Amino acid sequence: MCVAECAYNKSIEQCNCVVPGIIYHHNDRICNSDELDECFHFNLSECYKICQQPCEFTDFEYDVQERKLEVKTMNSVEDLYSKDPALKNKAVMLVFLK
Repeated sequence: MCVAECAYNKSIEQCNCVVPGIIYHHNDRICNSDELDECFHFNLSECYKICQQPCEFTDFEYDVQERKLEVKTMNSVEDLYSKDPALKNKAVMLVFLK
């Protein structure tokens, strides 16, 4: 979010409009191609220097498989769903982490 905000701020500062493709919520006008050629002279790598990236992060590997659920006490798929009307539109999802 910091990098997007930095790019947004530089865009407004230099062009008084927002460079297309900046993923940051705003209500400002999008720059046209002529404005970009004339005013926006900024290297995005400067935003990465300003916005320190995390020292560490957690990356999870996952695998998606679809299988028929074999439960002998179940007569139908509907038996997996709660009978509580407040949970009427909820589904069952089983997650197994490696």
